[in-house]
Amino acid sequence: MAGQDHAPRTSLVWRWRHAVANSDLPATTRHVLAMLGNKMDRNGGSCFPTIDDLCALTGRTKKTVRTHLKIASDRGWLEVRHGFFSGQKWRRQDYRARWPDEPATDSGLGDTPADDIREDEEVRQMAAQGGGIDAPKVGEQLPQDNNSPINSPDSAGARADGNERRKIEAAFLRWLPSWPGYADYSAHKARREWFRLKPAEREACIALTPGWLQWSQGKNRVRSPAEYLRTRPWEKLPADNRVHAAYCGKLWMAHRLSLLLKPAVENFVVTTFDRRQIDDGKITVEALMRAKRMASGWPEANAMIDTFRSRRKLFISPVLAPIAAAFRQAERGGAVFLAWKRLHARRGWPFIEQPSDWVFFPAIDDVTGDLDAQVEAALAAFEQKISEVQNG
Repeated sequence: MAGQDHAPRTSLVWRWRHAVANSDLPATTRHVLAMLGNKMDRNGGSCFPTIDDLCALTGRTKKTVRTHLKIASDRGWLEVRHGFFSGQKWRRQDYRARWPDEPATDSGLGDTPADDIREDEEVRQMAAQGGGIDAPKVGEQLPQDNNSPINSPDSAGARADGNERRKIEAAFLRWLPSWPGYADYSAHKARREWFRLKPAEREACIALTPGWLQWSQGKNRVRSPAEYLRTRPWEKLPADNRVHAAYCGKLWMAHRLSLLLKPAVENFVVTTFDRRQIDDGKITVEALMRAKRMASGWPEANAMIDTFRSRRKLFISPVLAPIAAAFRQAERGGAVFLAWKRLHARRGWPFIEQPSDWVFFPAIDDVTGDLDAQVEAALAAFEQKISEVQNG
């Protein structure tokens, strides 16, 4: 039952800040992360402060802030990506909360029912995950011979094991937002099931989840991400319902647009930092919510981009292939391409950050007319065709 798998009352970012505070990170690193956490939403999701913002919050220099952000990233407590904030032209870093390691599946949890694990136990587990190799002092040069397996075989093995767990955790954090309404369920239970999967099963899960979600619409389906990972229904998806969708190709773009046409996930939290930005007149409430919606309002569409970044192939249902066949390619930077980009901006949709040289969109009738009106009409026609297929 979904009600049995709901997340605890405290937010993920609260538990992350608690775990950071109890970790063995350097004090300055913990301070920088504490200030950064005030900017994140309840799920520890995307936030886009500049280095100057973090300097103002922490009272530290730019060099110090950058140094300790890198320490946090290297130790697995922070994921740093490149992204755009509120449609502005300059590039900002996108920061997301992470946990460095995951306990082994045969640890003290054993076969204890998931519902018997209390929230305070979960917090202590995450705090304990902060252990590992001590961070170097700021500015200290690491001895190069420490990397030699001959000089320190046990340490090298521990580092390799820790690095593998961090990779698995990073893959989990990329996959989880692709699940509709994931914030309403326990990430801890889902993470535990994720670590129980074999490497090949995790790869297949990432590749096939978008296709399974579309194929299972209207059917009796699992409700929570933990149940999905435990039962592995993607393995039962008929082969003829899974095809490779090339990045920015016809089927890929049709699938992405169909996801963006769904209502946005509105689970945003206005943090203390956000309120200060609003009070100082640096951003309006409307612009803030627009930025949050663009960053995390359509997790399934964002997961498609993450799959591409991870150099994985995307396998999805071919149900939209007949509609996508009529798509036409637009050259990156060309008039038609820019018209579609403006449409995304008008609707508050995230646009493709790294588009191919040619991107496919619904066909428009007159490339010499009012392109903004043409792309709106083409999208409306596409949406109507999707409705006909789904109601079929």
